[in-house]
Order: sequence, then C-alpha cells, then structure tokens
Amino acid sequence: MAEAKTNATAPRQTTGDVFSRIREGKNVRVAPLAEAIGMSRGGLYGAIEAGDVEAVKIGRAVFVPAHVARRLLGMKSEPIAA
Repeated sequence: MAEAKTNATAPRQTTGDVFSRIREGKNVRVAPLAEAIGMSRGGLYGAIEAGDVEAVKIGRAVFVPAHVARRLLGMKSEPIAA
C-alpha cells in the first residue's frame, strides 16, 4: 500500500485563527481572511493586485497585515497603551 505524503509546512489557518491572530497584531493569510469576510480567495487576491488591499509577500505566501484585516472585518481598533 502506498504511504500518504505528509506536508512539512505549518498547519493551515482557520477562520477562527484569523480573529485571534488579528487581536495579537499578527499578519493573516489571504485564504482564511477571504472566508472570514465572505469573499472568494481570487477576489481578495484581485483586490491585492489592484492595490485596493495592502499585503506582504514572504516567499510564496501572501499575508494581509493585522491593521488592514481589522478594517476589512469591521473590527474596532484596539488602543495602544502609552
């Protein structure tokens, strides 16, 4: 019987992870963010290509900064302690 290949990369983010990552100020991947905002992955990538949504590419992965994702989701900005 053939053995299943294992993926050595990090586990995929889920929609629930998106909110916790944003609260922590971390960048989020495009696919789970698109799902969270009710948009297709291709649509969000298109908005990034058009310059409507800020994103950062690290290697082959594309991330949306937390402050941008927060705005897309309609989340309130969290105050920064002074």
